[in-house]
Amino acid sequence: MAKTLACLLLLVTAVANADYLDITTSLTDGGTFGVATFKGQFTDPVGTGIFEPFWRARQSGNDTTYEFFNTDARPLSGDLAAGNNANGGDITNRTFLVSTLLAVDGQFVFLLDTNEPNGGGKDLLSLDRFIIRTSSSSTINTYAGLAGANLVYDIDTAGPCQATMGSAFCTNKPSNGVKLTEELNPGSGKTNMAVLVPVSLFAGHENEYLYLDAQFGNVGRDAAAQAGFEEWSALRGAQPVVPEPSSIVLLGTVLAGVCYRMRKRRAV
Repeated sequence: MAKTLACLLLLVTAVANADYLDITTSLTDGGTFGVATFKGQFTDPVGTGIFEPFWRARQSGNDTTYEFFNTDARPLSGDLAAGNNANGGDITNRTFLVSTLLAVDGQFVFLLDTNEPNGGGKDLLSLDRFIIRTSSSSTINTYAGLAGANLVYDIDTAGPCQATMGSAFCTNKPSNGVKLTEELNPGSGKTNMAVLVPVSLFAGHENEYLYLDAQFGNVGRDAAAQAGFEEWSALRGAQPVVPEPSSIVLLGTVLAGVCYRMRKRRAV
C-alpha cells in the first residue's frame, strides 16, 4: 500500500512538473499538449510579406509580457486599444473563415515568427497562452466577448506537456506553455515554431471566423518580450466549390438539352 501511494505521488509530481515545453536547442525539438503538436519548424518562408501574418503585435519596452488576439474590428478598441500592442494592426490583424485553412495530414498548421533580438541574452521568449476560438462575428474586441465564442483548443486545459521530439523537455511552470529562442532561425519572416491542430476540432464550425488569443513573455525575465513584434501565420488554400444537388440536376438538364439539339442537327 505504501509503495502504491508513493508511486501515485511520483506520478502526480511528474504530471505537475510537465507544464512547459522547452524547444530552444534544435529546430527538430517538439512535443504535445493534448492533441496539438508544438515543434521547432514546419516550413521556412523567407522575407517579411511572404510570411503573410494574420496576427502581429508587440509591447513597447523590454522585459515585458503582453497578450493580443486578431480581429476585424476597426479602429482597434476595447481590450485591444491599450498600450502599443498592435503593430500594423489595420493590415495584418484580421480574422478569416476556418474553411480557408489548408489541411496537412489532418492538421491545420499555425506558424510563429518571434522577431526577438538574436543573442545578447535577449533571444529567449515564452508562449504562455495559446487559445483558438471561432465565432460567427469577425469584430470581437474584448476578452469577455471572446470568452463567449466557441472554444476549439486551449493549451492550458489540453493536458500536460509531452516532449516527444529531439532534445525538448518539460519543466515546472504555473501554466502550460512553450519556451522558444530566436537564435535557431533568426530573421524576419522565419518560422520559429509550428503548431499543428487537428482538423477534427473544428467540425461544425468551418464557416465561422478564427480567433487566436496568444500571450508572450511570462516565464521570467530570461524569456520576456523585448519590444520586437511577434507574428502568426497559417497555411491556407482555396477550397473547391462543390455544387449543390439542385445545381447538379440543373446542369445535367442543360447538358441533356445541348446533346439533344446536336443529335437533331446531325439527323437533318
